[in-house]
Amino acid sequence: MANPLYGQNKADSRLAYQPKIVKVPLVAIASHAAGDHFAWANPEGGDILVESFTVQVTTEATGAATCDYGIAADGTTGSDTLLDGIDIGTAAISGSQGDSGGTNGVANQVMSSSEWITGDASADSSGVVGFAYIKYVVLSDVA
Repeated sequence: MANPLYGQNKADSRLAYQPKIVKVPLVAIASHAAGDHFAWANPEGGDILVESFTVQVTTEATGAATCDYGIAADGTTGSDTLLDGIDIGTAAISGSQGDSGGTNGVANQVMSSSEWITGDASADSSGVVGFAYIKYVVLSDVA
C-alpha cells in the first residue's frame, strides 16, 4: 500500500503549520510608573495567532501581587485579555488560559504586527522570578 504522505497524495499545504514558542523573563514591578511592566513586541512583521500564554513562577513576589497580561496597542498600555489576575505571590505555580485565565483571559487571539503583550501587577511584585512562555503561529505561513 502506498504511503499517503508521499507522491500525489502528499498534503504540502498542511505541513506549513509550525508554531513558535518564546521564553521571556518575568519583570518584577515595584511601581506602576509608565514603562515599569512586562512588555513583549510581536517580532514577526505580520499578524500572528497567540495560541497560548503561560506564566511559570519559580520564586514568588515578596508582596501579595496578582498580574494581568494581554494584547495591547503599544508597550505601555495594560491589558488582561490573556491572563486576568494570576497570583504571582505563590511559588512554583504555572498558569495559562486553560486553568487560570480569569474572567477575561482567553487563548487563540490574533495579534497584529504593531501590537504588544503587556503585563502589570496589582501590587509590588519585587522578588518574583519566572518566565512567560508565548506559543504563536505566523499567520502568513499557514496555507
